[in-house]
Amino acid sequence: MLQHFSVLLTDVKSIVYYFTKGLIRAVCLLPVLYLLGCSERDLPEHLQELCALEVHQEAQQEAQQVNCSYDTSFGPLKIYSNHPEMPVETPLQLTAVLPQRDELNSLRIVASEITGISMYMGRIPVQWREIAANTWHADILLGACTDPNMIWQLTLTLADSSDTSNRISIQIPFQSTW
Repeated sequence: MLQHFSVLLTDVKSIVYYFTKGLIRAVCLLPVLYLLGCSERDLPEHLQELCALEVHQEAQQEAQQVNCSYDTSFGPLKIYSNHPEMPVETPLQLTAVLPQRDELNSLRIVASEITGISMYMGRIPVQWREIAANTWHADILLGACTDPNMIWQLTLTLADSSDTSNRISIQIPFQSTW
C-alpha cells in the first residue's frame, strides 16, 4: 500500500511540475502575443467618419446634401453605418451605394475586408449582398484591442459587371470606439 502511495505521490508531483512549467510558459508568452496582436502602425493623414444610415435616409427625404461619399474612377461611392461611432464588439450594419452606371452595366463589390491601421488586428473579411440596384449591405463585428479609438481601414474592390477585369480598390479609414 505504501508503494502505491509513493507512485501516486510521484504522479502528482509530475502533474504539478508540468502544469507549473506550462503556466510559466503561458505567462511569459502573453506579453509577446500582446505585442504581436496590437503593434503600432502609422495613422492615415485623413480620417473621415462613416455617415449614419439615418443621415442618408433623412437626406433623401428632405433632399439635403450630405457628404458621405468617396471619389472613385467609376464615380462617387457612398458608405453608411447604423452606428457611425463604430463601437467594437457590437453588431454593425454597413450600406454601400455604388456609383450609377448605365442600364446594361452595373458595378459589383467583388472583394472586401477590414484591417487595423493603428494596431494589427488581422484581416476581417466582409461579405456584401446586393439589396437593391447599386445598394449593398454587410453585417460586421469589430474586435476590441487596447486602443479605445482604434483606426481601421475598409477596403472595397469594385468591378464592372460587364468587364470584371475592370476593377478598382478603394480604402476608407474609419475610427471605432469602446
